[in-house]
Amino acid sequence: MSPSDPASPRQLNLAFGYRESFDRMDFLCGRGNETALALIDASSVPQALSSGALAIEDADRGELDEAALFHLLNLAREQSAHILITARQAPATWPIKLPDLASRLRALPVAALDPPDDALLAAVLVKLFADRQLAVDERLIEFLVHRIERSFAAARAAVAELDHEAMRLKRPVNRALAAEILRGRSP
Repeated sequence: MSPSDPASPRQLNLAFGYRESFDRMDFLCGRGNETALALIDASSVPQALSSGALAIEDADRGELDEAALFHLLNLAREQSAHILITARQAPATWPIKLPDLASRLRALPVAALDPPDDALLAAVLVKLFADRQLAVDERLIEFLVHRIERSFAAARAAVAELDHEAMRLKRPVNRALAAEILRGRSP
């Protein structure tokens, strides 16, 4: 029987759900994020969640209630709790009016996250494909590393689009499919 023979068995593509893992053991470290990871690990943030920890995301976006943040930092110190603050700019550069809050913010340890290097971006792509139970070859990973935006969001979007298009077109996830998709985006 040949593959074009109607009596030959066919493989069905089923769009099963997948779970992207955010477990600590699946977190990938590279030069761009090793300082931040070391700071988080040293602060015992995962263990402190049960005893008192808080994350404030994008603290430099929108209006900041300076008095509330000042009291929150004091309360965290009194209760030996942990606070993780994320922002685009270092807290020491924020236009703070309360002198005591400005002083506390200048004393905070700061870790900058750089864009992932080639090795970390490649490892993230492999992980994202593995989360979807897709085995891909090194040529595809190398191709993507040099052609997508250097961010985790771009890696996630590229993997999702490749998975979706492979299912839709009933084709394998490979370098040729990635080249067609990326070529289709060009102006």
